[in-house]
Amino acid sequence: EAVAGSGKTFTIIEMIVEINLRFPSARIALMSFNAKVRDELKLRVKHRRIQNCDVNTVHGFGFAAFKEKYGSRKPNSYKLQDIFEPLLKKMGLDWKLNKTLCTLVGLAKDTGVGVFGDFSFNDWKALIDKHDLSWDEEKCSLDALIVLAAQGFNASNFDREKIDFSDMIYFPLLDNLPFPEYDFVFIDEAQDTNATRREVAKRMLRKRDQESAASSPGGRLITVGDRHQAIYGFTGADNDALDILKKRFQMTELPLSVCFRCSQSVIRHARKLVSHIHAKDNAEEGTVFTQPEHAFEERLFSNQSLDQLNAILCRK
Repeated sequence: EAVAGSGKTFTIIEMIVEINLRFPSARIALMSFNAKVRDELKLRVKHRRIQNCDVNTVHGFGFAAFKEKYGSRKPNSYKLQDIFEPLLKKMGLDWKLNKTLCTLVGLAKDTGVGVFGDFSFNDWKALIDKHDLSWDEEKCSLDALIVLAAQGFNASNFDREKIDFSDMIYFPLLDNLPFPEYDFVFIDEAQDTNATRREVAKRMLRKRDQESAASSPGGRLITVGDRHQAIYGFTGADNDALDILKKRFQMTELPLSVCFRCSQSVIRHARKLVSHIHAKDNAEEGTVFTQPEHAFEERLFSNQSLDQLNAILCRK
């Protein structure tokens, strides 16, 4: 459970270094959330001269399993659009509906429809409600939308020649393709995992040796994340992903609760929302002040000297 600024990436790398020293033959997989973070982690692994550690995105691990079975191909982000376009044209429906349908089918793949069981009409409706999908219901009823989504979903699953971003993870799971097995699997930004990402991690864990279970407990999963930074619901991620992981894998929860980034006053303010965050011992006092919105705008855009300029910090 890693609060903001607690050095989670540093901690992950140090843990892997320790594993390398204690178990030099152990195979390690390090999953990143996106390609930019993957490249940064690869550099850190190389810099620390870590051996037997594969660093990739979850999509990268999934796509490798897909290519092993079906061969290499370039991902096609327009796959679903190309499927729905003739269906909508045939039914005389607005092309704007294409976006809603693509989003809905993408979410169905991300949540593992077909991998974890069949999907009913009510399941489709629950997915629509959960993600607050909207469309012109006067031109296309809910029933018609779900029928179209199911048709597009099935058509996509029959097509292995084209593969989109979601398919990189979804197809290897749906087809039960083999993944390489690792003694240790790390997941970075674990609070943003969805059902299929967690299933990939599970299948990558080294299987327990039934004949010598006492000496061979199987692979170990280590995840790092922050419940208060779960913001990827639009990709099918669960806001309680850490709790799901903890329960599913019987995990022990450990704290990374010291923030090395912020001043003491900022941390005291943050604790109103995140009660377990703490400032480092020698953190400066800093300042927190409050002002109404109109005053903020006036202050931000007024003429000021260089040492009084304001800044807005945002996620992206």
